[in-house]
Amino acid sequence: MDEIFSWLGDYLITVVITGDGVTPPITAHLKFNWTGNWETAALTLIQGSPAVQMSHIHELEHKPLTGIRLRKECDKWIESGKALRERLVTEGGAAIPQAKQWIQEFETFAELNLSVSDFDAVNAVTHEDNFNLEMTKVDPNHEAKTYQRLVGHRYGQLSIIRNKIK
Repeated sequence: MDEIFSWLGDYLITVVITGDGVTPPITAHLKFNWTGNWETAALTLIQGSPAVQMSHIHELEHKPLTGIRLRKECDKWIESGKALRERLVTEGGAAIPQAKQWIQEFETFAELNLSVSDFDAVNAVTHEDNFNLEMTKVDPNHEAKTYQRLVGHRYGQLSIIRNKIK
């Protein structure tokens, strides 16, 4: 990600959304304002873009996965979380940008597809997590362990939820 967004400022991004039930594919033009901090960066839809069909985007945002499709998608998130956690163990800091992105994308998946209580369970930040996040300010080497825990908690909780899907 650092190679793509190496400069602070605005980036224009075109996204094409395809998949089951998305006919025709949806093209959206976005403006990404990179501030150097994921918490303050902004992603906005460029209004008036002729290729954007807002009714399709609105429809996608409100059609959560259910049943087998949700279970399969949970399996993908669990496996990718396990692989990422292993990378954090073996590669340390080199895998942190991917961990930050994974957590952000996971939160979006959970928001769109899980109940409020399940969303809260998979995204819970404990006192220990807060302590570990503060420790990274003092000892940057601690950051990889913090993200191991954050990623592990999310895919672990999701595996519990996944097993309850009927």
